[in-house]
Amino acid sequence: MEKRPYFVLGDLVSSCVTGGLTAWVVYHSVPSKGSMILAMAAGMVVGMVMGMLLTFVFMPFFGAMEVMLPVMLAGKLSGMVVGMGLAMHGWSEWWSGLIGVLCGLVAFVWTLLAHYRVQGVTGHDGYQNPG
Repeated sequence: MEKRPYFVLGDLVSSCVTGGLTAWVVYHSVPSKGSMILAMAAGMVVGMVMGMLLTFVFMPFFGAMEVMLPVMLAGKLSGMVVGMGLAMHGWSEWWSGLIGVLCGLVAFVWTLLAHYRVQGVTGHDGYQNPG
């Protein structure tokens, strides 16, 4: 994962866009009445497909490996959360989209923190900070 601002902002935007679009597709494709488990599973499948498709959209701009994890995670997470929320509460289209964008934000932050945890946060001189 790149640390330059262009790529970090690209990951943020691509994750939030993926979460919002996935939530919109789940809202229109998953029935809001029925089993929560089936709605979550259907949302997960829709989220995986949307994540794969949107990964190819964002790859030319922000790089393949930098975009793949946060976008696919955002798609799957927002699909599952919105699918289950529709079955439980019957969310509106606007609320589903907002939850999808928030799921994209959560996926981005989780990916960024996981990257810093694995790679170690480095100082300006290139040496790893103790801790």
